[in-house]
Amino acid sequence: MNRIRPKVFRREAKSEQVAAAMALVQEDLAAGKLVELPPDWRSTFREAVDLARTHSAGTGYRSLDTLHCALAKTVNARMFLSSDARQIHLARAIGLHVVAV
Repeated sequence: MNRIRPKVFRREAKSEQVAAAMALVQEDLAAGKLVELPPDWRSTFREAVDLARTHSAGTGYRSLDTLHCALAKTVNARMFLSSDARQIHLARAIGLHVVAV
């Protein structure tokens, strides 16, 4: 959720738009469309290390890109939402179903 907040600072969105988007996420959580899963952090960090070892040297993926993708992979996410081009590229490379926002 923090990925959307800096858009106000960068003037890519207005604070009202960010608040509306976050409200939609909260509604989807309440309706059961989105589900919060408790992660297995040990598996997630192992996966992130593997992703970094396999993909980062030639592409420059950042640590949070690999962690975000690793978490999605370890919880078997059905969809991966992102607006970050590098993160989207990594998610697709590891077979996640990406929805670019």
